[in-house]
Amino acid sequence: GNCFRLGRGRAQDHGAAAAWYERSAEQSCAAGQNNLGFCYENGLGVEQDVEKAAALYRAAAGQGYPRAQNNLGTCYLYGRGVTRDDAEAVRWYEAAAGQGDLMACYNLGQCREKGRGCEKDLALAAEWYRKALDGDPEDGDDAGRVRARYYLGMLYLNGNGVPQDFDAAIENIRRSAEDGFAKAQYQLGLLYQNGEGVEQDAEEAQKWFDLAKAQGYQP
Repeated sequence: GNCFRLGRGRAQDHGAAAAWYERSAEQSCAAGQNNLGFCYENGLGVEQDVEKAAALYRAAAGQGYPRAQNNLGTCYLYGRGVTRDDAEAVRWYEAAAGQGDLMACYNLGQCREKGRGCEKDLALAAEWYRKALDGDPEDGDDAGRVRARYYLGMLYLNGNGVPQDFDAAIENIRRSAEDGFAKAQYQLGLLYQNGEGVEQDAEEAQKWFDLAKAQGYQP
């Protein structure tokens, strides 16, 4: 299924991927349930059905599959196929993060930074962002890692939850920008435009603004 979905060793075919995932899910394979849920959530090879996606994530999460626990948490956070429940989202994120799921660590950082489903705590947010940068990423973890770098960098930039540290801020924001996160690209452009933590450089600022704009980013 993954070979067809990702185009590894064969032509990409979401319909074939979903069919293989369904065979796996029918045998109560947690990975198959999770991947089929992803197909239903995003309408890949099947008609989009967020309620069915949430049900499949729940089945896999109940077996202790960490990526499904993270995905179910996101369903609760945004009310996708379930009634929105921020506290329930955090519960599932914590279950996944406890097993080392890096995307769940990033999501917990976001919840702690914004106070969604838990008490707002910027120091804990920074800790979760750091954890999202550790370990070996699986498919889908890179997106969380790239975003975690940006948000950790912003905490360092403003001294929120951590001591203000321009070097750490620039390093994290730059690495996120280099990895293609548009929000980080725009922020790095602002830092060069204003000479904040870096030497002022209008040309460098414009370069990063253009990269962010090319991805459709609107500040």
